[in-house]
Amino acid sequence: MEKSASALHTAFYPGAYPYAAGGIAKLAAALCFYIVKEHAFADGNKRTGALAAITLMNLNGWKLRYPLDPKDNINDLARVIEATASSETTKEQLMDWFDQHKSQI
Repeated sequence: MEKSASALHTAFYPGAYPYAAGGIAKLAAALCFYIVKEHAFADGNKRTGALAAITLMNLNGWKLRYPLDPKDNINDLARVIEATASSETTKEQLMDWFDQHKSQI
């Protein structure tokens, strides 16, 4: 199975956590995690993972709120995605981060 298909299948497998009980934010985070970690593309895995997650949330009436740090001009979403890519953040930590930073549109 292709890496990108595997990442999508893993995140959306019916009956598997978080699909069954985690909610949209945790599902979006799992999707992001698997796209980032599976390296489905030669370049742009972090951007694609973040955009796919944000789009999934937006389509379901949710958005992420995260501040921009004016000191270094980077936001918390970029930080957590970078930490995920470098294995400093686990899937569960990323799912919790998404859940804590969600708000309804």
